[in-house]
Amino acid sequence: MKISFSLIFLAGGSGSRVGANTPKQFLPLGNKPVALHSFEMLCSLNPKEICVVCEEKYRDFFKIKNIKLLFALPGKTRFESVKNGVCALKVASNLILIHDSARPFIQSCDIVSVLNEAQIYGSAALGIPVSSTIKEVDETGFVKKTLQRSSLFEIQTPQVLRADILKKGIEKALKINAEVTDDLFLSELLNLPAKIVCGNKTNFKITEKQDLEFAKFLLDDNSCKKR
Repeated sequence: MKISFSLIFLAGGSGSRVGANTPKQFLPLGNKPVALHSFEMLCSLNPKEICVVCEEKYRDFFKIKNIKLLFALPGKTRFESVKNGVCALKVASNLILIHDSARPFIQSCDIVSVLNEAQIYGSAALGIPVSSTIKEVDETGFVKKTLQRSSLFEIQTPQVLRADILKKGIEKALKINAEVTDDLFLSELLNLPAKIVCGNKTNFKITEKQDLEFAKFLLDDNSCKKR
């Protein structure tokens, strides 16, 4: 990897919708926890600096030989967790990559593509075209209009922003009390371009119990194909 970047790895979610006592990102998937599938992939690309955002009791999950880590505590929202991760970084990397630990199947080629586009445009994220019809409804449930799905994307991670854009976006979001649910929105707040890179449907986020079961199926299926 010739592109220099810092990594913020978000692993602070509670995973309550999976129905387990342990957060979803620390549940087993194959021979290791969900989170380590993508974490090890990202570490193999040699980030300049790595900050894991998680509760203190889960930090040992991420201790890999010869890899120096920073840690930050999660906030009440994803945005607060990202902000905490940014504050913990110490090296002045040009790009900051943010990934959700509950997406175990990210591919290295997609990570590189997002980094390349962010280096050009200032911010970029993986996304997949929306395949279902999407309708906007009012507060009573009546349809207001049907959205053109040809221009709609479901956003994934990783998302990559230039460090100065990310920090300025966080400042503005705090100032206007904006609801921030993804990182590219911080570029939007600053009226700056944000590039979507077409990703892969297998890079889904494990949110509910059936998602975890599907992840186990995919892992077993891929293992069989490699034999």
